[in-house]
Amino acid sequence: MGDGVQNFAVGDRVMALVGGGGYAEKALVHHEHALRIPEGISYTDAGAIPEAFLTAYSNMVEIGKLTAGERLLIHAGASGVGLAATQMAKALGATVIVTASAGKHDICTAAGADMTIDYKTENFAERVLADYSGVHLVVEMVGAPYWDDNVRVLEKWGRLVFIGLQGGATHTVNFGAIMQKRLTISGSTLRNREHWRKSTLIAAFGDWALPLFADGTLRPNVWRVMPFDEVAAAHALMRDNQNAGKIVLAL
Repeated sequence: MGDGVQNFAVGDRVMALVGGGGYAEKALVHHEHALRIPEGISYTDAGAIPEAFLTAYSNMVEIGKLTAGERLLIHAGASGVGLAATQMAKALGATVIVTASAGKHDICTAAGADMTIDYKTENFAERVLADYSGVHLVVEMVGAPYWDDNVRVLEKWGRLVFIGLQGGATHTVNFGAIMQKRLTISGSTLRNREHWRKSTLIAAFGDWALPLFADGTLRPNVWRVMPFDEVAAAHALMRDNQNAGKIVLAL
């Protein structure tokens, strides 16, 4: 621990947002990017918290301005970020709609999703608009293929936040629809933010979320724990979209 470190002592259990190098027995992190692990949460489970929950919190709360009583649509709802966003949105008092393959709907429902949509067999906009007038916020990880239906399903003054482009980054856009609905479109990455932006985000998240982890309102989403020497197999599972939640490597 460096001489300038504040608020921590040798022996504290911590989890952290690292800029890289997390696949290691030891990692170096600025103390402002570290969080105490709440009592009752193991190191293994804690490993599934920072990246996923901070990404979800930043895009849903910090940028997306989600508030109680609003409706949220999360694409890739069974991902680590999707499940984290669902839990936090429910804690905030929002209605949560997610897209995910049918085999992963149960885990999305267990995390708190109010509506689950099979993106392989259903049009998510039609499903949403059959039950609601629309949604106030979309957390988007797919990208170009969903643009038109995202705009279609958003309420006036709605917000769309891009945090991934798994389906592609290029699409023809009708700017008139954005103007007519007075939409806000945002994009976000986490890893390459300035130090102070990360510090501010982590402090705000810690103040709000750590008590909720401590009382069980929020919980890590660990799908499978795998030994470090099976890292290639772990990456293959992710590439093939087999996991629902996080894969944790055990050193």
